[in-house]
Amino acid sequence: MSVSVRRILAATDFSPASEGALRWADFLASRFGAELVLFHAFSLDPALLVGPTGVAVDLATRLVEDVRRAAEESMRELRARFPSARTVVEEVAPREGIVRAAQTLGVDLVCVGTHGRTGLPRLLYGSVAQHVVVHSPVPVLTVRQDDRPARVRCILAPTDFSPAADAALPWADLLARAFDARLVLVHVVEVTYETLLEVPWGGGFEPVGDAIARQLEERARAELAARAQKLPPCETLVRTGLGAGLSRQRIVEAAADVGADVIVMGTHGRTGVDRILFGSVAEHVVRTSPVPVLTVRHRP
Repeated sequence: MSVSVRRILAATDFSPASEGALRWADFLASRFGAELVLFHAFSLDPALLVGPTGVAVDLATRLVEDVRRAAEESMRELRARFPSARTVVEEVAPREGIVRAAQTLGVDLVCVGTHGRTGLPRLLYGSVAQHVVVHSPVPVLTVRQDDRPARVRCILAPTDFSPAADAALPWADLLARAFDARLVLVHVVEVTYETLLEVPWGGGFEPVGDAIARQLEERARAELAARAQKLPPCETLVRTGLGAGLSRQRIVEAAADVGADVIVMGTHGRTGVDRILFGSVAEHVVRTSPVPVLTVRHRP
């Protein structure tokens, strides 16, 4: 599957958390010769319109107009920094607005900033970035709030050999070729009680756990080699750990070990009960990775 980048949507709320996304969107647009669209969504808090302290309808209208004028003024300031960009301001909840804009504007990539909240703050405030990652019809680049320069010298592409992971490999290939970057494929072998039962063991003096881990690692290297043949020259990396759920942690660790500038990975895009039951490796990596994460949603 071939992929291309002709139009990039950079979502901004004019906060420091958006700066990284703007910087990366401009960086990628320059390299691919793509159109850059700066997008801002705003909405009036419904709480202002209800209850005994709610504002009058005419005042609410004036508030919306004031917010729009302020947003358009901020957009004009951004145009001074990104003169070739197109700007769009819409009155809509940001998380729904970004996803809708990705559909209606025909973009190939969305760039969005993330605060990287965890724990209670994430439960209280939610995450626009996470909503966009799950629902966007196109790949999403999430950028943590920091001042690191945008650059692509090394790309880490995690894979569990599923169709969802394979869907991200063409994007890793695209970036590696465009920037002549080092590409590293990584698979995390999780040795669990279930794998100890599933993998046949032929006996011998080697401890059972070590023998099965070795078999799983050999299978993983063979799978990685098969995928590497379809990509530009790349390296393969296998990480092994005892216990389930290690992939999310090992991927972030591997990114630091190889000096990755960006992580490219697939996501199943689970929502609702499925997401609660199974969780998401991609979600964890997006929240905890110190480098940008390009997530590619798998569409069966």
